[in-house]
Amino acid sequence: MYPHFHTPTERVIAYTAGLIDGEGSVCAQGNRYQINVTQSVVNDGEDLCRWFAKIWGLGTVYGFDKNMPNMQWAWHVAQARAVEHVLITCMPDLRVKRRQAVKALAWVQAHIAEGRRLAWTPGEERWLLDHWDAPDAELAASLGRSQHAIRHHRNAKRPDAPDRRGVANRRRVAKPPQS
Repeated sequence: MYPHFHTPTERVIAYTAGLIDGEGSVCAQGNRYQINVTQSVVNDGEDLCRWFAKIWGLGTVYGFDKNMPNMQWAWHVAQARAVEHVLITCMPDLRVKRRQAVKALAWVQAHIAEGRRLAWTPGEERWLLDHWDAPDAELAASLGRSQHAIRHHRNAKRPDAPDRRGVANRRRVAKPPQS
């Protein structure tokens, strides 16, 4: 797998798979797959969802009420490589959602293999910064990205890089009048 993703202990993986099976979903939304684990406040859902995000080092946590008496919380994983990581890691322990997970994993891996542009995960960002002096080819192999993508992302991350709007759109500062 990718070195920038944290892999929890077997116990945490089994627990995650159990909650995905019981309280979660592996589903398509729009043109991408995502993993959700939803818990209510009654079950201390916020703490559990934040714990998942912390222990896995990926995903987002949000709350919603859906006009229900108890607040609902979700741990949401939607970036292609993050979905792939969680599914591959949890696959041996999935029972109920296994068929959906196999289908999602095949789709995500085909999507990645097509060379489509994928959002950079926070783990990839950290890996790039931590290994800044490594050659593009080495980083590309480690991160599963093209050398072009590495080069492009390095250029965007340089401290002296122009903003995305380009030089022409920067605020012009009037020169002081000469006396």
